[in-house]
Amino acid sequence: MNARGEKGAARIRTANGYSRTTTGSLAVVEYLMKAQLEGGAYTSAKLVGADLVTQLSGSGPLRID
Repeated sequence: MNARGEKGAARIRTANGYSRTTTGSLAVVEYLMKAQLEGGAYTSAKLVGADLVTQLSGSGPLRID
């Protein structure tokens, strides 16, 4: 809820948690094998992009209600 009292929701339809974890992990590994990265720490979103989950099998687009 924001200062004006407005509420919102973001939704993404995904495959079940086990499948999503497996395919997501493999997508990150595949990216790392191809990428030339500098050392350091990365969040998943910073590393492969915030939209990775929408690209996985069984997932749909991010919907804001």
